[in-house]
Amino acid sequence: EDAVRQRPEEGYLLLDAADVFRDAGRADRAAALVAQAERRVPDGAWLRRMATEAVSRAELMEAMGCYRRLLEIEPAAKDVHESLAGLLAGTGDRTAAVAHLEEACCRFPGHASLKALLCHWLGEDLARRGEVLRQLLELNPADGWARRELALDLKKQGRHGEAVREAAEARAVEPKVAASSGILGDVLQAAGRPEEARGCLHEALALDVDYGWAISELIAMAPDHVSKQAELRWVLGQLETQVTNGDGLMRWTSEAWVLREPDEVLEVLERVRGIRPDLWQAWSVLSNHLSDMGRRDQALAVVAEAAERF
Repeated sequence: EDAVRQRPEEGYLLLDAADVFRDAGRADRAAALVAQAERRVPDGAWLRRMATEAVSRAELMEAMGCYRRLLEIEPAAKDVHESLAGLLAGTGDRTAAVAHLEEACCRFPGHASLKALLCHWLGEDLARRGEVLRQLLELNPADGWARRELALDLKKQGRHGEAVREAAEARAVEPKVAASSGILGDVLQAAGRPEEARGCLHEALALDVDYGWAISELIAMAPDHVSKQAELRWVLGQLETQVTNGDGLMRWTSEAWVLREPDEVLEVLERVRGIRPDLWQAWSVLSNHLSDMGRRDQALAVVAEAAERF
């Protein structure tokens, strides 16, 4: 309040102050500050904030009105189209959301981000998604995301040979993206080429051991219990050598709980916590595992220490 009194003409200060008051539960004061900021910030910034305020009050029609006015100023703004499509769908008209984005893509045929957004909203309309994804690839043949999405859609249609070709091209243009190798492994498995598929999943996890989906798929693809144990050991080796954010550890633990003896898993988790005490996940999986083993007092001690540390 003191800052606003000193600088009542500083529009961005008013908007920042509105955030503070909204977070403090004073919605009326926040709305007043946003109104005060009108003509003190660019129209685009003000309309964005007005739309946010309307959504927070569940005034969806008012919010859509703000976004439509905003599109008159910034007709190609991807974030605005995205928000408006979400509101249209949220009011029960997903068809209108798709129609809005298709119209925007027609108006801006070279706008790759809008086309990618349209793909998201097309959902399981694989034929139309395929058209849009190929348009994206015409704009940029090195668009790895579009090639990966197209590969997955082709797999769903049973067009495995085409899916493998698109996924292989995605890996060629984005070889350091774990999803490129991971999705190639997925479509190779669907095409009946399991050994090649497992090789691709190893490649993906060697790039990023926190690519959790690939951990589960790699173990699921292993043909027998001995092979699954070997894959668990291999993933653990990657966890010990790579820099991890902890997500891979959580996925490894969920798989190891089924395949390894609880005491073996406990030994690993205690070792990992000693190596990476900075990861909250290392504490979380250890406490959960102790609890699952029935060692509640030890689990509680780990949780208490983690709560103090974090």
